[in-house]
Amino acid sequence: MAELGGNKQTQPSHSRVEESPAPLEKKGSRAHAVVGPLGDALASLVRAWPGRVLRGATQPPGAVQRVPTPGLAPGWDPDFPIPGKSPYLMFTNRHEICRIDLLKSEYTQVVPTLKNAVALDVDVSTNKMFWCDLHHRKIYSAYINKASDSSQQVTLVDSLHSPEGLAVDWVHKNIYWTDSGNKSISVATGDGRKRKVLIATELSEPRAIVVDPHQGFMYWSDWGDQAKIEKAGMNGVDRQILVSDHIEWPNGITLDLSNRRLYWVDSKLHLLSSVDLNGDNRKVLLSSHHHLGHPFALTVFEVQEQVDFIMHSIQTVGMLWFDFFSHMFFYMILCVK
Repeated sequence: MAELGGNKQTQPSHSRVEESPAPLEKKGSRAHAVVGPLGDALASLVRAWPGRVLRGATQPPGAVQRVPTPGLAPGWDPDFPIPGKSPYLMFTNRHEICRIDLLKSEYTQVVPTLKNAVALDVDVSTNKMFWCDLHHRKIYSAYINKASDSSQQVTLVDSLHSPEGLAVDWVHKNIYWTDSGNKSISVATGDGRKRKVLIATELSEPRAIVVDPHQGFMYWSDWGDQAKIEKAGMNGVDRQILVSDHIEWPNGITLDLSNRRLYWVDSKLHLLSSVDLNGDNRKVLLSSHHHLGHPFALTVFEVQEQVDFIMHSIQTVGMLWFDFFSHMFFYMILCVK
């Protein structure tokens, strides 16, 4: 059974369950609980906003032409999919895929009776979801509104070893994944018919992966003996290390494409950090054993631009992550400009 991070040290397995602390209540705390105990390990997060969606976050709603709206920052799409609906988050806890309403802190089941789903992504423009199952060693897809019917779940890629990270290229409709078993990063068309290994050298334990199809780059984390975060072209060329020092178990990464930054959580160092997309201007945003006991996945869930009372433009980014030890989601609002 795959572990959540770290290979030769005391790391929890997917089956471990810890006692959950009470949700945060302290005013002024930099990090806050979104929803209480979930009772199992979260494997993957995907942000989806059924109201106004920011083009350029971790999972933008496809390559639809951007139409700025008066009073909103450029990049906000007022038409997809239904204005006024609550924002929601897709996640998997190994045995099912669920959706959380971020306003009501309620979640509903989307895909039941899975074996060991540990990675998830969504193409919002087509309403299609993709996930990896470690037990079956396959990648599946289904339309979100039909995913509960097993007959509507399509096997895209099989004969994998340990697929632990997954990312959808919403522009070219390809899927990218990491495989820690054969130590590789691969790509396939959205229907799974064409498949290619892009990188198979100098990888130890590749985990999370995200893509920026507009700029043509992919980014991934590796929590092996020489932990690091790297980037390369989406065809596997021009490989570059972004982070290699003071990093141990980078379990989750996400992109804020609007501000050109990469964020990651480190489960051993209990850190939430960021760096620009060239590997410079590194920042530690949060250091906390309580809020970051064993973070496993994170995502950008909102980017807003507003004007304060003295007419300064202020941009904030919301970070949302899951902590394995407490089985809770946490969020933090960052002022980036």
